[in-house]
Amino acid sequence: LLRKNGNVNSIPNSSQISLIPRPFIFKSTNNHKVDSNLRSQVFPYNLKFLCKDVFQLSSSSIYDNVICFSVVKWVHLNEGDTGLIRFFHRLYSLLKPNGSLFLEFQPWKSYVSNRSTSDTTKSVFPTIKVRPENFRDL
Repeated sequence: LLRKNGNVNSIPNSSQISLIPRPFIFKSTNNHKVDSNLRSQVFPYNLKFLCKDVFQLSSSSIYDNVICFSVVKWVHLNEGDTGLIRFFHRLYSLLKPNGSLFLEFQPWKSYVSNRSTSDTTKSVFPTIKVRPENFRDL
């Protein structure tokens, strides 16, 4: 979990337990009616999930939370260390003050297993200096 103020609480490893508890499941019933004018302000209607390319989002797009699962390795293998750092900066720029970034990264052995996925990953892999265990230092 990275916070916009720069403090790093922890970055979850993909093998660790999820940091997002699931305390309840919302079930809609016919008895649960929400005034249409207030609907966007009431849980779960005030949640919005987007699956987007962060570099295609408007620079005025600001979010409370950004969730990034199973992506970091592929950015890193295709764009190298510079692309990864650019990616992290972009994620940071999309957050509201005190917003949170939920980031999953894969262990180095997963990079090794996928280094030959394409010609790009074959050429970029040997140039990678920043390892997942060092992401906290960025």
